Amino acid sequence: MILTPLVCFGICLILIDGSIFQGFRDWLSEKEVNASKSTKWFHSKINQLFNCYMCLGFQVGMILGIFSGPFDHWNLLYNGAFYSALTWIIHCVVQYLGNGNDPTKSLIIQFPDVMKVQEVKSEDHINN
Repeated sequence: MILTPLVCFGICLILIDGSIFQGFRDWLSEKEVNASKSTKWFHSKINQLFNCYMCLGFQVGMILGIFSGPFDHWNLLYNGAFYSALTWIIHCVVQYLGNGNDPTKSLIIQFPDVMKVQEVKSEDHINN
């Protein structure tokens, strides 16, 4: 149960960020730009699929669902949604911690000004 989400994330990581598939992703982008009006929608969706951890995680999760248990439609949808969410969470954690190659790519969390904690003097608190 723990290994399968990591497998799903690894497959998505290789397909989305792996240098081995960079030529394929460039080819998809080129096909989208040069596509005719009738196929532009299809090419843009395929290009989005290979740039989104949640989208690709759903598809990979459905494929992994075929091999992981009884084959029925609900099991495939459940696995797709489950592995999509876990892949996205793992991706966010990896981004937050930094990917080890470039710490500037880590996720920056900024709170609104309202959330800033202000120091309150104990005298002001007692007087009010």
